[in-house]
Amino acid sequence: MKIHRSIAFWFDVLLVIFICWAWRDSYRYGSGVMVPNWSCSNFWGGVHVSHAGTGTGQWSAQRERVARASALLFQRPYFLRGQGKQLPPGYRWSYESPSSYEWASYFYRYYTPDMWVLFIPHWLIILTIVILWLGLLVWRGQRIKRSRMRDEE
Repeated sequence: MKIHRSIAFWFDVLLVIFICWAWRDSYRYGSGVMVPNWSCSNFWGGVHVSHAGTGTGQWSAQRERVARASALLFQRPYFLRGQGKQLPPGYRWSYESPSSYEWASYFYRYYTPDMWVLFIPHWLIILTIVILWLGLLVWRGQRIKRSRMRDEE
């Protein structure tokens, strides 16, 4: 069987194209969905999943232009938890950084310990999909080869 006739092949091609588009788009626009205490956002080269602690919130969705684009194309994955430190005098809520990790770690120092964020960069999502996809194609090829060998016997 030819690989280009496989549904798995075309599904994964379309999935990788979609994630590449989301990766590119995330440097220009921030998109997100917020539910009480949780949010999932796509900006600065990755997917951010965060928990806002014990506060209350409303359901909402947004898409807005990102104020500044990160300088780094390949961000690192991270998990940060609030440290609950006191705000210093003259604290500014705007902080410029070339990486999403540096930016988030600056703010999460002052958030309560029940708040956290998980950042998964798009390059890591694509790499995971491609590895799983290639593994599936190799496994499928071996399975087809074994069935043909059995048919010949």
